[in-house]
Amino acid sequence: MTLFVHDDGRVLGPTARGIWDQLISTVPTLGSAIGGSDAVRTYEQSREKAEAQGRGLYRDVVLSLKERIRREEERGSYAFAARRRAIERVGLPEVRNFRLMRLDEEERQWREGLSLKTQVIPELVPIVLMRVVGGGSGD
Repeated sequence: MTLFVHDDGRVLGPTARGIWDQLISTVPTLGSAIGGSDAVRTYEQSREKAEAQGRGLYRDVVLSLKERIRREEERGSYAFAARRRAIERVGLPEVRNFRLMRLDEEERQWREGLSLKTQVIPELVPIVLMRVVGGGSGD
């Protein structure tokens, strides 16, 4: 997610994408660095804007993940049911019971793994935090 926050607080998406494209295609000229309380304040302001901008993206990713997991759960449940039916039709009772116990354990582990996939923890990690200054033409 690229983010450009204007000095007046506006978030400008197209500008952010344009600057990012320039950063990855050219070598920027670096100026001075900020530190101390100015750096902390700048980071906090940027983080707040990034969280606000990222909510929709995060929501979309979570919805897509839930849908994918729902489909995976449907396919898995169908496959385990088919295997269970096949086991129940063939073999001695002791062998069937043993195979059914193994299948139950396999299904339990599969469901645990599926459950872990639903636990989503968002993480916002800045890659580059910089101030863009105009090139002398009064920008």
